[in-house]
Amino acid sequence: MRQLEFRKTVQRLLEGRKTATRRDWKASHARRIQVGELIAAYSKPKRAGGEHVATIRVQRPLYQQRLDRVTPEDLAAEGGLWADREAWLATWRELGYAPDFQPWVLEFEVVEITEAGRTCLEALHQKHTLAAEGGAKEGDV
Repeated sequence: MRQLEFRKTVQRLLEGRKTATRRDWKASHARRIQVGELIAAYSKPKRAGGEHVATIRVQRPLYQQRLDRVTPEDLAAEGGLWADREAWLATWRELGYAPDFQPWVLEFEVVEITEAGRTCLEALHQKHTLAAEGGAKEGDV
């Protein structure tokens, strides 16, 4: 089974709010991913201690879309972390990409959350609760 890392968006993925991801892949790689294929979603790179937190299923053929053409619906499918297109573009610029860059878009559904995923989500919710109460420190969890 293929593996994808979700890192900063893993909470949105596990909560069911993230149903798309954009990746800088070569066409030869992207075109091998098939509709219906199951992919293991990881919290971070496996070699860095990442865990298999969910299994996702590809919903439609992958396609490319310019970064500056994302819609509010696209931003919601990405997990809703960005208030608007400008905030989205600023994030990609920080990563070295121009607004006309065309990443591959993978639309998916979560079909299973693993035990590690449930544990991860509980820890993230606890961290946010502690932060709201003023008790969490940077790097906790």
